[in-house]
Amino acid sequence: MTSMFRANALRDGVFKAAGPSPRAELKWQFPVEGNAFSSPVVSENLVCFGSRARYLYALELSSGQLRWKFEMKRGTSSSPALDEGWMYVGNEEGRLYAIKLATGQEQWRIDLGQPIASSPAIVEGVVYVGSGGVRAGTRGGHLHAVDAQTGQERWRFSAEQGFYSSPAVAHGLVLCGNRDGQLYAVDIETGHATWTFPTGSEVVGTPAVAEELVCFASCDAKLYALNVHSGQSHWTYETRHSLVDASPAIAAGSVFLGGKDGYLRALDLATGREQWQVFRTGRSEPHSFSSPVVAAGVVYGGCSDGTLNAWDAQTGQELWQITIGTTTNWTSPALADGLLCIGGGSDQRVYLFH
Repeated sequence: MTSMFRANALRDGVFKAAGPSPRAELKWQFPVEGNAFSSPVVSENLVCFGSRARYLYALELSSGQLRWKFEMKRGTSSSPALDEGWMYVGNEEGRLYAIKLATGQEQWRIDLGQPIASSPAIVEGVVYVGSGGVRAGTRGGHLHAVDAQTGQERWRFSAEQGFYSSPAVAHGLVLCGNRDGQLYAVDIETGHATWTFPTGSEVVGTPAVAEELVCFASCDAKLYALNVHSGQSHWTYETRHSLVDASPAIAAGSVFLGGKDGYLRALDLATGREQWQVFRTGRSEPHSFSSPVVAAGVVYGGCSDGTLNAWDAQTGQELWQITIGTTTNWTSPALADGLLCIGGGSDQRVYLFH
């Protein structure tokens, strides 16, 4: 089973298995050493994620018990990709690791030369990941294609700034945003750019692909939909906040995006017209939403008011809400057979709901 950040290599945030219903209850929580900004990934009855305190974790899905813990020299915000019994993950030292999922033993590592915050995608035995861009303003970055079995680099694509964004892989292209404000479409075989699309600010969120379109947000306060083959603009939607660093989900002809302006939105994929919105605000400023995911007609996501939520994907009606602690920076959720797993960010915990 292959599993990764945003569910799959399209990064559309769509899971085959539904989450908790008709309501959610906390099943277990696990204390993490360091901040838990690495979104958890579920496969083979394990929950896998990293921490900023240089550890990778594998927990039993059913109980939250620790299966193994792997120590690195530096921490990570990268989310692992799991495939054929292996974990692939990068860290802030610039190393990409292959770890045996059953035992936590290292198979190989490769030094990619720059810090990695990007979450790997794996497709047909090749791992794709970005490097550089962990800190704004740093120069230089690359997209890498690495053989999953050997750890040998097949190609690298260079840009003037870093790839904090995570790559989507579709239609023979590796698509990834860059801190230079562009979305790059790189040929999967040659590592050469097929097209680029400029925006008005950094692109740190992850693009999502569906129905010949690639959708992504930029810190210029806009959500873009482009033809995935040509890079031509299909539509643009402007939000109310200059910093949009979340990743969209795409399901059943709709695009779902959380923002720092207090809104979770559903847009028509074909036209970019707004279908519904949810608004949350605090005493002095709007709340923000994490990157949502979708399964079986339900949208799931966290909010900076400390809540985890489920909404009807067609109407935006709230189906359930649960408050956990005071976390303000949820990760992107992962779903599995009526379960939802999510990281609490700076509250240093990972949670499983059923």
